[in-house]
Amino acid sequence: MVNQTKWALSPQNSEIAFKVKHAAMGYIKGAFKTFEAHFYTNENEIALVKMNLMIDSSSMTTDDEYRDEYLKSADFLNVQGHKQIKFVSTVINKPDSDGNCSIWGELTMKGITKLIKLNVQFGKAETDLFGNKKVGLSIRGNIYRSDWDLFWNQTSEPFGFMVSEEVMISCSFELHDPVQKTVYKQLGPIVNENQHELSGSRGSAA
Repeated sequence: MVNQTKWALSPQNSEIAFKVKHAAMGYIKGAFKTFEAHFYTNENEIALVKMNLMIDSSSMTTDDEYRDEYLKSADFLNVQGHKQIKFVSTVINKPDSDGNCSIWGELTMKGITKLIKLNVQFGKAETDLFGNKKVGLSIRGNIYRSDWDLFWNQTSEPFGFMVSEEVMISCSFELHDPVQKTVYKQLGPIVNENQHELSGSRGSAA
C-alpha cells in the first residue's frame, strides 16, 4: 500500500460556494460557512488519492435572511432533519502536468446519495517562511437539484422558471502539512541566515 499524507485545512482561507441562475438573467449566490475537509495525497508525489467533505447544512447563507430561512426549511434542505451534507470520493483520475484531474464521488444531501463528477485543480506545493508546506486546491462542478428532491420553482413571465435546475459548485481550499505545523509551534519560524537584519538590531559602527 502506498504511504499517504493527510493534509490539514486552513478554514479561514477556504470556501465552499454555489450559484444558481435566477430569472434567466442573474444568479443567486451562496456559501456554506461551516465545514470540514480531509485530503490525502501520495507521500512521494503530490497527487490526490482521497477526499472527504462534511458540510454543516445550517451554515448556508445567500445574504438574504428571508430566503435563507426558506431554503433551510423542510420544503428545501430540511436542515433540522438532515444536518450534514457529505461528499466521499470513490475514484480519482491521475492528474495531468498542471494538476488537473476529475473526481467521482458520492454526494449525500437530504438523506439521498448520488454519484457526481467534480473537476479538481491541485496546485504546486510551496513552503512558507515558517517552514509550513502549503498547497491550494480548487473544485468545480455542476449538479441538478431535482436529484436530491429539491423541486421548488415558480414561473414568472417573460422569464419562465425563476430558478435554474442546474447548480454550479465552486470551492477553494488552502491545505497545509500538519506535521510541519507542529514543528513550527514548537520551534518557531525558520530564519534564513542570509536575510537582512531587522531595523534597530544593528550594532554601532566601529
